[in-house]
Amino acid sequence: MSTASITNDRESLSLCLRTPESTADAATVASMLHALVVLVDETNNRVGDGRAISIRVRPFEEGSLEIPFELIVYAGGGLLAINSLASKILKTIQQVVDLRKSLKGKPPESPSDRHVDQSPSVINSGDNVAIYIIQNPQVNAALHQAFVEVEKDTAIESVQIIDNSTREEIINIERQEFPYFKHLEVGENEEIPEERFRVVRAQLIVHTPVLAGRGKWKFIYEGATIWASMADESYLERVRGRAEQFGAGDRLVVDLEIVEKYNSSTSAYQRTGQYVVRTVLTHSPPPAKYKQRGLFDE
Repeated sequence: MSTASITNDRESLSLCLRTPESTADAATVASMLHALVVLVDETNNRVGDGRAISIRVRPFEEGSLEIPFELIVYAGGGLLAINSLASKILKTIQQVVDLRKSLKGKPPESPSDRHVDQSPSVINSGDNVAIYIIQNPQVNAALHQAFVEVEKDTAIESVQIIDNSTREEIINIERQEFPYFKHLEVGENEEIPEERFRVVRAQLIVHTPVLAGRGKWKFIYEGATIWASMADESYLERVRGRAEQFGAGDRLVVDLEIVEKYNSSTSAYQRTGQYVVRTVLTHSPPPAKYKQRGLFDE
């Protein structure tokens, strides 16, 4: 096997919160990291080629609030493309940030219905990708919460992503631009619903399937454990008929319903912990890198 076929595609980067105090509230840092994870995941869903991706945070450097991390795309069986997927993801995120800045908080024009109805592999070029990501509720909620928190810390002057190998500034969002990355749920004169139901395209790692009865399945979603009801009857029939077999680390791509409640203190919706798998789209084994590992190995 050639070396190129097993080499991981990675970019070494830093999330930078520019502040002379070299410190910030932990909730602010956590919200910004969460927004980054969601943004990378959703972008990979649109421009990726099916390979798994992860963000690994490296140790803090002394006397700095620069957060080194690595964006790793796990190699598949074939040769890696000359233009790396990690670079493609970063370029797309740059376009998303630039578009949010240019819109100054206003909603973008929607892509045509022809594009909206197509699969992520079809929506893979130009402004349509950036518009889709900007309109993605999961991305919006994560960015909104992150910039609500970061705006509270008046010492933070900007948010940056820096290429550690070249020290090139990939993304820079100044304090006066923070409001462009928040969003209003409704108009000023409209009543804000206390509870809402969102359906998102999600990748779930199967922890504990329910092979009989109506119990909730246990999954890993965005790094956290969740319990979700399985509402896809046709998939349940396949499970009961033993047409679906499960192994450690198996993934399901699903349409996931998330129940959220409005939090007036943050002006954002927050998850209640209630989830329903509406439709199972694909069932796949874990990436080859993890097939021979235990559930709790690093």
